[in-house]
Amino acid sequence: MGKTRTKRQKEKQEEEANNSLANLPEHIVFTIIENVPSIYLHDTFRHVCKSWHYLISSPEFATKNIIQAKSKLPLQVPKTSRRRWVYKLQSPEIMDPLKSIEIKTRNIYPRIGMIRSSFNGLVLVQEYKYNQGQRSVFLQVRNIFTKCCLTLPKCPSDCSHQACEVALGFDPSTKEYKVVHIYADGFDFEIFNLGCSDNSWRTIPGPFRESYERPFNLQTFQWRDPVSVNGRVMHWYVDTKEYVVSMNISDEKAYKTYLPKLDQEDQEIEKDRYCFIELGGNLSFFYKDSSTQIDVWIMKDLHGRN
Repeated sequence: MGKTRTKRQKEKQEEEANNSLANLPEHIVFTIIENVPSIYLHDTFRHVCKSWHYLISSPEFATKNIIQAKSKLPLQVPKTSRRRWVYKLQSPEIMDPLKSIEIKTRNIYPRIGMIRSSFNGLVLVQEYKYNQGQRSVFLQVRNIFTKCCLTLPKCPSDCSHQACEVALGFDPSTKEYKVVHIYADGFDFEIFNLGCSDNSWRTIPGPFRESYERPFNLQTFQWRDPVSVNGRVMHWYVDTKEYVVSMNISDEKAYKTYLPKLDQEDQEIEKDRYCFIELGGNLSFFYKDSSTQIDVWIMKDLHGRN
């Protein structure tokens, strides 16, 4: 009898506690749970009551929670065969690459679209929608822990996203996430601030003001998604042996980052022999000097204009 009564009392106390939480004013609940780590929201808080479920699933909450995202498991976008994709989830605390988590699938693109960029647990996805035989393309930012999703408005350039670049970055000075987009002709950048009040894109000057300034052939060149350093500085390959185009998303100004000079003064860089990646929080330049030698430069200057 005593144990049964104690169990009932405990259940009653838990029920009263849940009811008191569920009956809090919505704006107070909103303020509290928007700062809860996203990994708990989807599996725990969302099931407290119907009102919390609707609140956490709302677009307004998705915006607030997405911009609160913390560094968790960056998703490394693969470059592999069309029939099979391998993704890696790597925790910043796990230094051993052998301890990363691999996800192998044959169907991830048809289910969730094309992953274009990721940072701090947020994923930028290119999605497709079909209506009466017509295909439209749109961009979404998803929190892979809460399953919250934001659909971005259409770009001002009306880009079809066939020959453009788009990337997700973070401005540490304002604590804002930004989506950076540059479309086919490459004159201007378009930037979208997640959580902005007017829910619209902004257009800022790009790296080239006149067509003759472009180092590439517009008919054959296709923009690639940039190499991102700490989610803050982005670098684009522009089919030249002299420089890459860079932008610090804090000041939103494009500039040229010149490639290093080779050891031999009369030796010129060949475009098909180099690549650049992020390495240890720095932009790194790899050059295949010969079949037995690869030279590596690591740029320690954040702005990298020299």
